Amino acid sequence: MTAEERFAKLEEQMLVQAELVARFERETQQRLAIHEEQLAFHEDQRQSHAIELAEFRATVARVLELLERFVS
Repeated sequence: MTAEERFAKLEEQMLVQAELVARFERETQQRLAIHEEQLAFHEDQRQSHAIELAEFRATVARVLELLERFVS
């Protein structure tokens, strides 16, 4: 194998490797975007649940207060 053939083969392999790296980076960016969307959704859900739980606790406290007054 001549030096030119070896260089041509190396160049071809480098192009293949560059395409594989580029594809990996694109797929990684897509996966990251999906995960960020899911994380934002779950954070919104967590905040919503925290608000609902606070309202529930306030309601329970009022009911217990009324029950205590009724029993007294």
